Parts: sequence; C-alpha cells; structure tokens
Amino acid sequence: MVKKFSFRAECIGDLCKYLAEVGGRFKIVECVIKQDYLFPDVDATLSIATDVQALKSLARDVLDCHVIEESLEEGSGGAPYEGYSENLQ
Repeated sequence: MVKKFSFRAECIGDLCKYLAEVGGRFKIVECVIKQDYLFPDVDATLSIATDVQALKSLARDVLDCHVIEESLEEGSGGAPYEGYSENLQ
C-alpha cells in the first residue's frame, strides 16, 4: 500500500543522497520538493510503499541526513505545498 511521508532536509544535496538510497530499495511513486527561496532548506513529500521505520533507518545510514531522519513522518505533515502546482520556466 502506497503511503505519503513528509520530511525536511538541510539542503538539496542531502535530499538527493537520501533519494538515491530510497530509490535503490523501493519504487518511489511520487516525490514533491519545495526549496526555500532564502535558505538551502528543503521540504519534501514522498509517496512510497513502505513504512516510516524503514525510511528512517535508511536516513540514519546516509551521511548528513539526520534532519531527514528526525523530521520524517507519515502523512503530508501539513506542508504548505500540498496540492501545490506552479509552472516552472
């Protein structure tokens, strides 16, 4: 069953390292990334068929992904970009 998870990362590089590990073990159905305009912080939602403990365990094993591990939770987490759509140019 596909579930939605939300989390934060300190920067896009940490998120990319984490997603490479997650994608190597599970099929990522959807990933939405929202980067802050002023700071390097990143908010993300991930739709995937696994549980929060498996995702936290992967974050624990990736260098500098402690913010992801600490912030990861099931659900959208009330992210301001839920249903967010913007044309990128």
